[in-house]
Amino acid sequence: VLSFATAAGGATSINGLSDAVADSTTLGLGSGALANDDGSSNLNTAVGLSALNTMTSGSNNTAVGYFSLKNATISIDNVAIGVNTLLNNTSGSRQVAIGSGTLYTNTTGQQNTGVGYQSLYNNTASNNTGVGGYALHTNTSGANNSSLGYFSLNANTTGSDNVAIGSSALRRNTTASSNVAIGD
Repeated sequence: VLSFATAAGGATSINGLSDAVADSTTLGLGSGALANDDGSSNLNTAVGLSALNTMTSGSNNTAVGYFSLKNATISIDNVAIGVNTLLNNTSGSRQVAIGSGTLYTNTTGQQNTGVGYQSLYNNTASNNTGVGGYALHTNTSGANNSSLGYFSLNANTTGSDNVAIGSSALRRNTTASSNVAIGD
């Protein structure tokens, strides 16, 4: 049980704070964080303004940062760390987004991993990995891509099954599939 020392006029528990909610399995800190939580044992953690704001029954999510996972409602097993990470995600699950704007546009895509500033920013597909600033930034419906390096596969929109390793590797590819590139 978490408690605070009694102070004149101060909160004595997390739930006593005006911008926090907590129960035995869920924690929300920040104005609007977990504002729509259904109160069941969801195992969600939200820290930041409107983090997991519309979450109702999704579970096992961790959102840290301003508007991270803000629009998620029934998503499960996501990790979003950074400003606007997985912002538009509604039901996409089993994703990791680390870095400002990472997986920003994703709504229903599954099992994506984005690490780096705006990696997988426009992504709506599944099973993509983008590591590095702007990696797979423009990808919309291309699936099963692996991109490692700053700007790698940056212009890809619909190409699938690509592997790009190195700064700017396959950065101009837009629709081609089944490519492997190492180096820039």
